[in-house]
Amino acid sequence: LSSGECSIEMEGEVDGFAHAICCLRAGEVAMGSTDGIIKVWDTQSGGCRAVLPAHGGSDVTCLAVRPGALGSRFVSGSRRDGYLHVWGVGENGSWQCTWVLQGHDGGITCLAMSRYVVCGSQGGRLRVWDLGARGV
Repeated sequence: LSSGECSIEMEGEVDGFAHAICCLRAGEVAMGSTDGIIKVWDTQSGGCRAVLPAHGGSDVTCLAVRPGALGSRFVSGSRRDGYLHVWGVGENGSWQCTWVLQGHDGGITCLAMSRYVVCGSQGGRLRVWDLGARGV
C-alpha cells in the first residue's frame, strides 16, 4: 500500500457491476453484482474460487461477514426484493446457502452480521434475526 499501486486485479467479473464487496476467509474476497451473482475471488492468484447464484437476477446490494464455528465463516447477501441469503462453509470447504430469510417488502439498503443478522430497508425499518437461536 505504501507505493500506492494496485496489488492484484480480479478478471472475469460477472455480468453487471459490483454493488457490494467484503473480505471472507483469509485470501478470499466476495463481490455481489447487479445480476444476482456473488463471486468469491482468490486474493493471491486473482482467480475465481466460487460462483454463487444467490439472488435469481436481482441486484446483490449488501454483503456482510461473520466468523463462525470451527474457523468457518458465514456471509450474507441481500437483494432488492427484500430477501437475505445466509451462506456458510460446508464440510467440503465450499460455500453453501444455509438459510433464506425474508427481509423486507422493499429494497435492503444496509446489512450487518454477528450473532445477529441486522438489515435496514428503503422504508426506514430495521429487522434483526438471532443466529445463535439457530445454532450458528
